[in-house]
Amino acid sequence: MLRPAALDRTTTTAALSTARLPFVAPSRKDVIRWIFGNMPLLFDGDKYRRFKATYQFVFTDVDDGFAIYAEFDAGAVQVKEGQHPNPSVVVHTSSSSWFDVSGHVQNPIWAIVTRQLRVHGKVPLLGKLEQVLCKRIQP
Repeated sequence: MLRPAALDRTTTTAALSTARLPFVAPSRKDVIRWIFGNMPLLFDGDKYRRFKATYQFVFTDVDDGFAIYAEFDAGAVQVKEGQHPNPSVVVHTSSSSWFDVSGHVQNPIWAIVTRQLRVHGKVPLLGKLEQVLCKRIQP
């Protein structure tokens, strides 16, 4: 099979090696923003139309307490940075502990018992979060 010169292996490899940029890992704050920013895609608003709760998270190891919250109401979720005036549940944690719990690496109950997650307010709502973020994303 004849290949055009532009697709020749040596030409392509040389072109790619000079065009590579160094990988810069995103900050923990950016990863948190990305995770929370995708919540509206995962929330099944049709199934949980009557679900109403506000989850406040404070990540203790990011910027001396990076606060972000997710407000579920009327089949929609809004994510905003900062403190909510009246959250249903408040979670204080390090970003690595939250990554482990949300990624199913660590059991959330064990994280609460070992005080890696400090939860205030309506604690049972924390278990409901995984349930309402169940929508399958179709490719």
